[in-house]
Amino acid sequence: MQWYRDVPIKSYHQLGLRLAKSFKLGSSLAKVEAIGSNLLEPVADYLPSQVWNRTLFFRLNLDF
Repeated sequence: MQWYRDVPIKSYHQLGLRLAKSFKLGSSLAKVEAIGSNLLEPVADYLPSQVWNRTLFFRLNLDF
């Protein structure tokens, strides 16, 4: 793809992954997750100068 008067954006593949585990914590329900995006390579999907790097984060949910 190429925006008007800008350099072309190269093709890319994108990989996201989410691993989650639900369990009881006392009388509450809990869920722990590991979430990753752009795991294959950094992605420039709109402008070549705007790059989305690999990200990995963890999330913990508690339902009381």
